[in-house]
Amino acid sequence: RSPSRGLGDVYKRQVPHINIEEAIQAFVQSEDEEEIRAVVAAVPDAKKGERLVVLHTQIDKSPSDICEHLSGMGLPNIWIPSPDCFLEVDSIPLLGTGKLDLKGLTELAKQHFS
Repeated sequence: RSPSRGLGDVYKRQVPHINIEEAIQAFVQSEDEEEIRAVVAAVPDAKKGERLVVLHTQIDKSPSDICEHLSGMGLPNIWIPSPDCFLEVDSIPLLGTGKLDLKGLTELAKQHFS
């Protein structure tokens, strides 16, 4: 790996957003619930190049609880969003097909965290 590559390049190649998202989902929702409660996005960061943020609907766990849970799973610290990178939203952006609206999600995350 070239030393000139930024952390953003590392994130793009190595951070399994979906794995983080699934771990958070499993932690914050009941077994029979199918609604998406939390999604992970990446936003630009001046120091790191990119950082992970979590958009979520109302949940019973605090951001600190979620971060501790992820850490307890043995995930590298670089993959764990910090507690100040969580944003409660009224609803998770979805397309008319019911699939996640990735563009809408990214825009919402950038508006709040950039």
